[in-house]
Amino acid sequence: FGILFLLFVEGLNLSPEKLRELGAFFRLGAFQLLLSAALIALTWRDRPGRARESGATVATSLAGAWASVSRSRMLMSIGLVSALYETALYVFVFIWTPALERRAAPTMSHGLVFATFMLWKMVGTQLHVHLEATATEALKVTFLLSASSIVVPLVTSSYEACLFAFALFEMSLGIYWPAIATLRSDEISDEMRASTMAVFRMLLNVFVVTSLLLVGYMSEAVSFMLTGVLLLVCLAITV
Repeated sequence: FGILFLLFVEGLNLSPEKLRELGAFFRLGAFQLLLSAALIALTWRDRPGRARESGATVATSLAGAWASVSRSRMLMSIGLVSALYETALYVFVFIWTPALERRAAPTMSHGLVFATFMLWKMVGTQLHVHLEATATEALKVTFLLSASSIVVPLVTSSYEACLFAFALFEMSLGIYWPAIATLRSDEISDEMRASTMAVFRMLLNVFVVTSLLLVGYMSEAVSFMLTGVLLLVCLAITV
């Protein structure tokens, strides 16, 4: 769909100034999101957990989840890895565009680059299916590959090399999602899944907000180094 919409926009042959003035494409995206939300509401059936059936409050559920996480080294590791890796992902989202723009001026638009990233992410997901490895081993591969690819902009100014490195980062992201989902499924009980994920999400939000506030004052090199450090910490936790 991304490639189709890109071809549609390019077919309009609009000037960059005119494209910046148009909001129709964003409204079209909002329509797709609303349509997806309606389909989910009509076709998905959520199963109430035992906490809801027993009348437990949100605060009680979150307190119980935090107690479980603080007592379990594995759950704490999963929470930290999720928060740190996804923080690195958010930082990458903010810096990949200026990083490519600072290099050669290619004919490849950012829309096509983003669509290419999504294809590489799909490749990573399919690769995970064929990997004969545990979820923890797959995560180690993910963090090592991500950290290796994210340092490429620090050692070269080649547009093509950076684009390929960023595509590898997206491929590792495709491995990450099913691997971390498998690990969460194995370690988090169904009764505590929603509240435990809420605890993980609060930790992620703290890391993301802090990192993005800092990124605005950092150079490109420091931003990539910060991302690399976060990924190496994730690797160290899983070792």
